Amino acid sequence: MSPPPDAFSLGIRQSSASSKSKPGVERKGGKSLFMKDFNSIKEASRMAFKHLDDLNSKQLSAFWTRISQLLMDLRNQRNRRAGEELSAEQYHQRRNELFAVFSKTLDNMIKREFDQRHLTQLALALAKIVREVDDPGKKFSQEPTQKILHSILIGQNLQRREELFQSIAACALPLLPTFDARYLANLAYANAIVGTVPRLKDGKTLFDHVAERSVPLLKKFEPQGLANMVWAYEKVGASNPALFEEVAKEIVARDHLGAFKPQALSNILLAYSKSGVQSSELYDKVANHIVGLHDLGEFEPQHCSNMLWTFAKAGESNPRLFQKMADHVIGSNHLNSFNSQDISNTVWAFAKAQESNPRLFQKVAAHIIRMNHLNSFKSQALTNTLWAFAKARESHPQLFHRVADHVLSLDNLSSFSSHDCSQILWAYSSVDILHIALFKKVHDHVEKNVDYASLDEDSQDALLRAYQKAKNASTKRE
Repeated sequence: MSPPPDAFSLGIRQSSASSKSKPGVERKGGKSLFMKDFNSIKEASRMAFKHLDDLNSKQLSAFWTRISQLLMDLRNQRNRRAGEELSAEQYHQRRNELFAVFSKTLDNMIKREFDQRHLTQLALALAKIVREVDDPGKKFSQEPTQKILHSILIGQNLQRREELFQSIAACALPLLPTFDARYLANLAYANAIVGTVPRLKDGKTLFDHVAERSVPLLKKFEPQGLANMVWAYEKVGASNPALFEEVAKEIVARDHLGAFKPQALSNILLAYSKSGVQSSELYDKVANHIVGLHDLGEFEPQHCSNMLWTFAKAGESNPRLFQKMADHVIGSNHLNSFNSQDISNTVWAFAKAQESNPRLFQKVAAHIIRMNHLNSFKSQALTNTLWAFAKARESHPQLFHRVADHVLSLDNLSSFSSHDCSQILWAYSSVDILHIALFKKVHDHVEKNVDYASLDEDSQDALLRAYQKAKNASTKRE
């Protein structure tokens, strides 16, 4: 998802005779130092701490926005030097500075000193910081400043994170009648980034209140705002069929979808496919828009594969869309920009939707065969790829043998679910490729680790038929 707009450049200004001016930081030459001018977290935290008493809510919002930007800059630097090292004294000082600014921020929220604009900006900034530092498995999140921010904003067992976004929700509630479309979308998006659904004193969630306020304003939502809104609700599981139905009607009612970027269209359809809210009119509108495009040059592989997946999952048949997407994929010089999930989703969608396209399947098979290894395929993606070829009756022995060799090279099949195992054997037996060594490995894994009685009827049937075929083949060989 592309981030909502826009970072504020609010200055901490030098005091003057005017009662409206704020004491702050002055650079050499008498120019005011703006939050965006800070080039390091060290510089930002020290200057903010030095002028803490003079910071207003606008400047606090700008401070946390700049911290989030600096964190992302650090992560995105490809050849970044070794991480920052702090002495015990420096660590203590940095923590005191950041904690003091955070305490000031909470105090201003309690005093209701944030307006709707800067409250949503604050929520977005803090959500992005939480996302950056809440990654215990990555070295980046273990650096001193990140650990400090984790302790301040997240805490043990996520307690502080929950309290923080509960406070933001409580502060936002009385302001919601003044929220415009952008602020509503950004507030929902911020909570979705960190996975919080604050429940308020009236028993409703913040998402309930945001939906009520949003429906009358949907005509004023920008395309990205609509995409962010439905994505956010689906992301946190905040079911709201009424909102989704109205958003679908709004998108369908628009003259065209030219202002919707491919990522926005992809996220919208993904949200609807997972929400359970049906809108054939929405799918038709999106399909007609894509089919009408001169080319799909702006569509990344993930956009194409996700859209195809959503149409297939929703049972929305649209042969023209599938053909347009297939032509785009086939016309590519290679599929190196497609990751394993993109490949799996694409062929799965064609098979599920019963859209025959032998050239597409041949191109995908040739690409997989040429890959140095198949380690990038997760178990389910590999399974779905085999299932798709078998379901579409696209037998490609080289592909099936390549996958079999990969599976046989694995130390164990612990990453394969019982459903994966049954689907793999079903796929091989369906295209009459009886790879005895593969069948034996899968059989031994299932026999040792899977309770046959716990499988659904289709999985049981697939296993039995595959075993019978393998047994018959072995008997003939003997």
